[in-house]
Amino acid sequence: MPVGVIHIPLQDRPFFLKAPYGNLKQDTVYVRRGSSTAIALPDEIARMGAEWTHDLQRVSKLEANIVTVGADEVFGPTIHADIDILTIPDESEIPTYGAMNLGGYEMPGFDKNASYYREYAAYLKNRRGMTGFRFHVRNTGTAVAEDVRIIFEVEPANCYVCVGRRMPKRPDPDTNLAIPSLKSLSAPSPTLHCERTHKGWRGSALMGRLQAKAEQESTESLWVGAANSGTITVRAKVFADDLPSPVEAEYSIVLTCKQVALTVDEIIKLARAHVT
Repeated sequence: MPVGVIHIPLQDRPFFLKAPYGNLKQDTVYVRRGSSTAIALPDEIARMGAEWTHDLQRVSKLEANIVTVGADEVFGPTIHADIDILTIPDESEIPTYGAMNLGGYEMPGFDKNASYYREYAAYLKNRRGMTGFRFHVRNTGTAVAEDVRIIFEVEPANCYVCVGRRMPKRPDPDTNLAIPSLKSLSAPSPTLHCERTHKGWRGSALMGRLQAKAEQESTESLWVGAANSGTITVRAKVFADDLPSPVEAEYSIVLTCKQVALTVDEIIKLARAHVT
């Protein structure tokens, strides 16, 4: 069903007639007192003007930045990160985890994740080959910023970009049964989206409502990587309902890439460090 919206912008006060109309005089301010209409007193007119001026001064002012994921938070606009481009053995070379020798045959334990070592190798390759960050917005103004959202682009086109919720989680060594938890079934709606375009990557981050003098980070992270050392550029525009124009910002993520080859023994050693 269509809905009509009437928007009445903020107007100068007080109001008065420029010409007489019926019993109303020109250049005279009227107010309601209960059920009757009366001429406003000078102090009432002064308060009207003061309230209007105060409302004009209440505006939101947004500043946007990026901040690294992890215990040691580093804020932009330029972030330096070291990443490893891992070379790992073929899956066929990585042994089964928790295997039992039965008559010369290796059988995985019933309560073990047989693919744990292989999954851990894939997890390492993804995690160590990318670096993550969140968007950070601060409202330095005097009014609430409503429906704050960020539209961003990531270049160059050959870099890797992944939303945090899609990054591989560290595998579980004790089970290979993918049973969803109640927490995952009731997960909130995603607030960060990103997809590839012909020029690079484009996405959005929903930041919601931001009180005056408050700051907050995006609830989800964005991860980036590349095959070679270089700079990844993130161009962002911050929108809000009461902003006359978006706030524009640009960030640089300077990557130093190192080629690292892991052996099967090294993968097993790293994987066993997380087995309790």
